[in-house]
Amino acid sequence: MGTDFFAWLCAFARNLVLTECEKIQRRSRNQQNYLDVCLAELQASEVKGADPTAEVRSRFLSECVELLKREARELIGWRYNEGVRVEAIAQRLGAELRR
Repeated sequence: MGTDFFAWLCAFARNLVLTECEKIQRRSRNQQNYLDVCLAELQASEVKGADPTAEVRSRFLSECVELLKREARELIGWRYNEGVRVEAIAQRLGAELRR
């Protein structure tokens, strides 16, 4: 007596897909967290005054932002360049803001 090979194969494939989805979500969260840290450091360096590394950080931050998809760059531009509030961005996108 053996096991049902097709059932095993389906379960194996499902687990591979779930693992890959988790990797993609984790990578996305990590990129977002890194961007948040970069933005916070940049803002902190501007508040402190003349930081010798501010120019380098600013350049790296710009390069990171350029790696984002167009839609994400647009959202960041609205929020940090134009100063649009999160609520207004959600309204522009027709999204509901969860609190």
